[in-house]
Amino acid sequence: MTMASNGIVYFAPVPFSSYWQRPHYMMHYLLKRGHVTRVLWIDPYPTRLPRLSDLSVDFSSSADVSEPVDGISVLRPRALPLEPLTSINWLNYFLWRGTWREIQIALADESCCIGVGRPSILAAQAIKFAAQRGKSFLDIMDDFSEFYSGLSAKSMRQRELELIDVVDRVYVSAESLGHRVSQRQRQPVLLPNAYQMDRVKDLTSIERNHAVIGYVGTIADWFDWDIVCEMARAMPDKRVKIIGPLRTSIPNDLPNNVELHPECSLTQAIVETSRFGVGIIPFRRNKLTSSVDPIKFYEMRGLGVPIWSTAFGTMTERILNGEAYHMEPGSDWRGLFQKTIATGLTGKSLADFRKENDWDCRFGALDDFFLDLAD
Repeated sequence: MTMASNGIVYFAPVPFSSYWQRPHYMMHYLLKRGHVTRVLWIDPYPTRLPRLSDLSVDFSSSADVSEPVDGISVLRPRALPLEPLTSINWLNYFLWRGTWREIQIALADESCCIGVGRPSILAAQAIKFAAQRGKSFLDIMDDFSEFYSGLSAKSMRQRELELIDVVDRVYVSAESLGHRVSQRQRQPVLLPNAYQMDRVKDLTSIERNHAVIGYVGTIADWFDWDIVCEMARAMPDKRVKIIGPLRTSIPNDLPNNVELHPECSLTQAIVETSRFGVGIIPFRRNKLTSSVDPIKFYEMRGLGVPIWSTAFGTMTERILNGEAYHMEPGSDWRGLFQKTIATGLTGKSLADFRKENDWDCRFGALDDFFLDLAD
């Protein structure tokens, strides 16, 4: 496979076959704008120590691409979860032989650049291979070390610092993610998250159900069940609708008005969200969420749905700015509900928010980097 001029080798933080997220929209924008003509998307591989769940991992080299996109080719590196153990990680170099040949072919074109969405040894090796020829950038959308612990977390932090030192530019989705970059005497470029607003522009005519308070998204360790249960008990006449994949345990004493629904399609998720009387983002405050800029904020606000959120990450400032209401233990839940229910963006305010927080508008910050490549 030969990559055309102005291609990019992109080390993605999520599999291409997953729901479209920041990385998908970024690569789509670069293709649409003509900044690149080909994308070699490298799916992430385990960058931590082994877990029991790894016994069931499929190490097939072919990517499971459910929705192919013209211009994007996907590789899924074969790898064992050994990256923090540098003394035996040579086993992965053996497994990477096919992937590495494809990367070398792409980087043979000196106009090809490198993008990194998740730090890894393979990404660092590619940047070293293309040193003095191609430009590179690091896009930090999460503090990936906080997904790990012990040696795995330490390894991820060190890998990120090494990349910060060698890439040409660093983008961050939240200011808090730029601290380590600044400490390395680099100036990060703030590039917050956004949303594909054309998905929601025709849905505001759907009638909101003021009896439903809802959440759509993954339910994992960061989900604050305590505050959700407190809220539900305070308003037993309201339905609390929780939709999404369950990745953590649920309380044994879950209130009767809390409904759990399985993961649904993206289209259905948007329709469900548009019907909420109030949308909630109930995340715990910890090191992981302190740097999160939740995309569901942009989705709900783009639908005109009022938002309740705990004070974490970028939502802390949005609560202070009046873009969301603060949900905290001991709240006057009924009073907050009555205050909230009549709010929500409409008219010009809604149109302005959509325009300013669409992915196409947001990724305009990438233009100068790629225009420099073309000179």
